Amino acid sequence: MSLWHNAPTLPELNYCMQEKHDELIELIRLNPVMRSCVQRMVCETVPSNVILKESNKPLKPELQRLIGPYFSKFLADGIEMAYMCGFVVFVLRKIHGIRLPCLLPLGSFTWSVQASTKDTKKRKREEESLYRYDVQPTHPEITVDDLYVYEFQAPRVQRMQCLPSPVDALCASLQNIRQLQSKIDEVMTWNSVKHITTSERVDIPKDQTTDGLSLLDDFRRYCVGDQQHTGLSKHYMMLNGPGGLLARTDPTLARNAWIKKWAFKTEDASNRAQIHVLPPNTDVQELNNLDMNVNLQELQTLFANEVYAYFHFTAASETAKSSQANAQFISQSEVKSMRQVSNFCKALAAYAYACAFDTDVVNVSVELPQPSGMHIQSADDIKKLSEAGTLLPGDSLQLRKGLMRNV
Repeated sequence: MSLWHNAPTLPELNYCMQEKHDELIELIRLNPVMRSCVQRMVCETVPSNVILKESNKPLKPELQRLIGPYFSKFLADGIEMAYMCGFVVFVLRKIHGIRLPCLLPLGSFTWSVQASTKDTKKRKREEESLYRYDVQPTHPEITVDDLYVYEFQAPRVQRMQCLPSPVDALCASLQNIRQLQSKIDEVMTWNSVKHITTSERVDIPKDQTTDGLSLLDDFRRYCVGDQQHTGLSKHYMMLNGPGGLLARTDPTLARNAWIKKWAFKTEDASNRAQIHVLPPNTDVQELNNLDMNVNLQELQTLFANEVYAYFHFTAASETAKSSQANAQFISQSEVKSMRQVSNFCKALAAYAYACAFDTDVVNVSVELPQPSGMHIQSADDIKKLSEAGTLLPGDSLQLRKGLMRNV
């Protein structure tokens, strides 16, 4: 039973889901700030070779060489999916003759929040819960029974459940920035063209009869709007304005010019000056430029700060301005956030390995290097560590290779 109240029609729901799909994928995959934070999290938490053990025993070297790099790619893509969807969904497929977990590509499935009852069909290796993510694949050869879903964040119950995501707030901020950007573009387009207004001073005619006033209105409409009216003399129209010039032109040439102008959007080049004649009692004024008092760069900086706050990161420019004590606090906050994601990667890798090899997840252990807040940037840092007695005899060669980049 899905949590839709006042449910829209199926076409409306499909349109909303497709639009939300595109927004989430564009945010995760194409936004530079978001992409940078996700990649930084992956680089700090996922090694190039994931070490797995079963029942505290190392795997066979042949198996470890195969699945170690594979699980590294699996975890990197899993972190991206976790931030976008709030869970990681995969199926089991044979790769090199071994059944391994395979993530569903982003955009190949839809999801919502579902109430889990006694009548709800249980998924494979699913724990008891009150609510769960209801994932529907769009691939023709994959069914719901083939899916394995591992939660990154617990489902949240809302009135409207259209692809709920942990980054919904960032999507809303990005939409507001785009709307303001479109308004700024419209203002710039308006300001790039001169806008002139004309107003006419109308004196009371000497002939105040009905015919005199009507003749004045017809003449004013013709002079200003170039619209011929049957009330004016046809000979007067031929003598004044572009209408009279067109009336004295060969009909064949006029027809060709009309076809070029409206059918092919072209006009004959003219060497004559363009003269615009207005009535003598016309006032001309130029409209001022529009100003929204909105700085697009400030909006983009605000969005970038929201992304950094979501990942518990701090921009490099802000870190440089901070004092030493403040910079140390920022580094500790970032490391704690990375360690939390590293623990999630350990649990995800153990769960995926247990599903692939049909074993209990408690028997699987994963070794991932914990992110550290200590960074060696120069020889002075190594000297301080050596004087503190924290270096072992075998650490000298490793530090030399890392410092000299002779790996």
